[in-house]
Amino acid sequence: MTDTRNEALTYAAGDVLSFLAPIGTVDPGAPGTVGAPRPLDPSKFWCLGWLDTNGSIFSLKNTNKDIMAAGSMDPIRTIKTAAAKTFEATYLEAVNPVVRALYDDVPVGYLQPAPGTSVASYVIDSTPRQNLYVAVFDSIDPTFGTRMRAYCPNVMVTGRGNDQQEQNDITMLQLTFSLYRGQIGAQFGAVKRYIDYGEADISAYFDTSPPE
Repeated sequence: MTDTRNEALTYAAGDVLSFLAPIGTVDPGAPGTVGAPRPLDPSKFWCLGWLDTNGSIFSLKNTNKDIMAAGSMDPIRTIKTAAAKTFEATYLEAVNPVVRALYDDVPVGYLQPAPGTSVASYVIDSTPRQNLYVAVFDSIDPTFGTRMRAYCPNVMVTGRGNDQQEQNDITMLQLTFSLYRGQIGAQFGAVKRYIDYGEADISAYFDTSPPE
């Protein structure tokens, strides 16, 4: 068998970004080619600013149900009952208007300062909202020019860490986004993944010749 080990296929993200857009914002497409990233339209996508060094954490958790039957010690069938998908990240800009709106569960427009001032004020509703958005999670390995992008057409913040305002460190806000099914072009799904392999040669993985 051919040894296809390739250090260019390891992935060390040198930069990680996340973006938010109003629900219904269409897929922006692939992140771009090496040296020529495709920027997101700032009139449609808000940048959530700096993330901590853990970056964004994608989780896919399948829930299965085993069907047992008399006379068998093993399941005779396994049914997948759920496939929860989430992105989690810790944001370093605690007063970024979009991050704060997500954390406080209010529309982003609430964070706009009053005319002629630098002050925004709002009341956090006692009833939880269901603010749905489009999200994009980008990362790049600058060594080999590898890029990954996840387009999520239907997300909602369903988990929040503590809002700890302290003297000895900056305030960091942890958010967990649950990903729900939505329309992506002509298909339906929770995530569309893009991978730009950059300088990595992956031709051996798709060689149609018989294995040696």
